[in-house]
Parts: sequence; C-alpha cells; structure tokens
Amino acid sequence: MTPALQKVVGELRRGLSIARHAGPAAGWRFFREEGLRNGWIRLRSVLGTGGEVECNLCGWSGERFLTHCGADYIDRNCFCPACRSYPRHRGFAWVLEHELAGELAEVEDLSGRRLVFAPEPGLVRLLARSLSRLEGVDLHPVNDLVIHLEDMQSLTFEDESVAFVSSFHVLEHVPEDRRALRELHRVLHPGGRMVLCVPLTFGRSETIDFGGPDPRMNGHCFDYGEDFVERLLDARFSGRAFRLADVLPADEQRRLGMVQEVVYWLRRTPEGEDPAIG
Repeated sequence: MTPALQKVVGELRRGLSIARHAGPAAGWRFFREEGLRNGWIRLRSVLGTGGEVECNLCGWSGERFLTHCGADYIDRNCFCPACRSYPRHRGFAWVLEHELAGELAEVEDLSGRRLVFAPEPGLVRLLARSLSRLEGVDLHPVNDLVIHLEDMQSLTFEDESVAFVSSFHVLEHVPEDRRALRELHRVLHPGGRMVLCVPLTFGRSETIDFGGPDPRMNGHCFDYGEDFVERLLDARFSGRAFRLADVLPADEQRRLGMVQEVVYWLRRTPEGEDPAIG
C-alpha cells in the first residue's frame, strides 16, 4: 500500500471512529470538513488560486491550509496538504531559524541517536537541513519514516545515548506521561537537546486526566493546563519555552496559519542545579 493510500485509509478509519463514539452528526462534520472542503482547497491550490498562506517547511502556498477536526472540535487553516505540517511545526521552523540554529548545529557534532517521535514528512525534512541520521520512532509503523517501534514509557535505548529528540503532540497520548518524561531524560545525552510540544488549554491552571485514551479527544489521555511545565521540571528538564503567538511577528503568524502553542527547547539539568524553564 502506497503512503498516500495508507493515509486515506487511516483518515477513513478515523472518521468512522468519530461517528461511532460521537454520533452521526460528528461523522458527517468530519466528512464535510476533511473530505469535501479540504478537497476543494486542494483543487484551488492546483489551479493556482490564492496565496494568503505559505508553508515554510515545503514551500506550498494557497488560499488557506486544510482543516483538521475531531469529535468535538474543528481546527481550520491547520495542516499543509503537501507535507502535513501543522502550525506547531511551522512555528518551530521559524523559531529554529531565528533563535536556535546555532544550538542545533552543536547537536550535530554530538555522537548519539537523533530520534523523531511520530515523524511527519515535513518535520523530518526540516530537521534534516541541520541534523543527519534522523530516525523515526512510533508505537506503530504509521509510515515509512518509522524505524524503531518503541513505547515512550519504556524505551530500549541505552542511558545518555540520544543526542536529539523531537516530540510534537505525542505525550498527551501516553497514559503514564511522567514515566515517559523520565525515560526521555534517561536516554538524552548531557549535551543533547529535546524539542517538545503538547496541546495546552491556556487560561486553565490544572491538567485534566481522562484516565486513558479518550476517543472523543482524538485518543488523548490528558488535557494539559498551564501546570504542564511542572511535569518537565519534575523530570529535571531545563530550557526555554517559546509561546508561538507571542514570539512570531503578526505578518508571519498570518502567513504560517499560527495558533497559540508553546514549543519547549529542553536539556538535562546538570547535577547540582535546579531545573528551570524560562
């Protein structure tokens, strides 16, 4: 089965799952938004109409990005039809270019694995501009980029053997997320870096634990609040937090279809220091 056909089959299954758990109305909304309206956007981009948004990972431009929806939400102007980058990826690409290029170059000089959890083609292409030998990781063989089948809660990699980790919207799917963070800390090289992003509900201080994957929330185990950073500190990570809608200029936010998310740029906290994320 080709990657494109795999994606189509996967989306059909997701639509059926939404209809089964949230009812026919939610299933119809998924078909309308991700089938009909996304198809229209793809057609207009092929015809060359519009150019209000642009993907800084692959160069695609069009009237707007495609819609992503779940049982209880619709995210319009969301993912790129060419490389499937989401706002979090495009925001990180901007931050990488303007804030972190030098640090990523230092990571390239380290020995150790460079792991991309839940690898998307656009993100891997972006990282490959600076890092060689990238290896995709997932619990399931979701695409051809996955080399290692791993449970983030119990990684098989040796201590301090990983120079770089990328994890975008993965941790919220992991039932024992604190254990997963400890595992990521264990395998990360003392000089290595991790870029991490999870969906946050801004304005709410406390995380909601669903007690397991919630099919109405796209399989999320948690709805993280602004206390999420405490989980990173407890796992002894330090680093920087980039709030994308505050960091990027307004014109870049419009061009890239930006939403409010936080991208964390993390390292292991040296012994004798207190973890801090600013």
